[in-house]
Amino acid sequence: MLEVIYNPDSFFQKEKEQRSWRGFAVVIIAAFLSSVNGYIIAAPLSESIYEYMSSRMPAEQARIVANTTYVASTFSPFVIVIINWIVISAVLHAISAIFDGKGKFADTLKLIAYSFVPSIVLFPANLYMSIENAKLIEAYGFEMLKNSEIATASALLSFAALIWQFTLWRFGILHARNLSGRSATIVALIPFAVLAAISIYSLINLRGLTP
Repeated sequence: MLEVIYNPDSFFQKEKEQRSWRGFAVVIIAAFLSSVNGYIIAAPLSESIYEYMSSRMPAEQARIVANTTYVASTFSPFVIVIINWIVISAVLHAISAIFDGKGKFADTLKLIAYSFVPSIVLFPANLYMSIENAKLIEAYGFEMLKNSEIATASALLSFAALIWQFTLWRFGILHARNLSGRSATIVALIPFAVLAAISIYSLINLRGLTP
């Protein structure tokens, strides 16, 4: 399975013929690890929000908001990963139809699932950043997050992961839909360009380079 990292073309070619759904396990692991990162900051974030909101609304309502934040921070990352997998697979599958792609959506789902390998590989770095963010929130409140160097580093790491994912999307959709290399590149480039633009805009905002 490590072949998906150093030789994705060969890996996806062989994986398409397999009946196993190991890729689904990759998605579940990535979703779980994402929730771990969310859990680390959930408590300090919810308390910081409670302190912030309690001066603007009744304490009972502020506590409800804080508790909702805690639950969302812990569990929503898991759900978001699953949704992202399905949506990205659907988008790539639909775009590939323009290039006369042939293949089942189940194959697209199975192969695109491996595009979450970067999330697993980069988990130690993301874990470190989550721990540092939790410390930052405890010390200064959640409003400091967007101005921290950790937030910038996290955004850069996410962008690097996106570039890696683009490569996996390309080879995944190439074999799932029997496309040419050129067509697969274009198909993968479309969602990559959209997500990259959002990522770059967010990074610019973090650095305070926009009004």
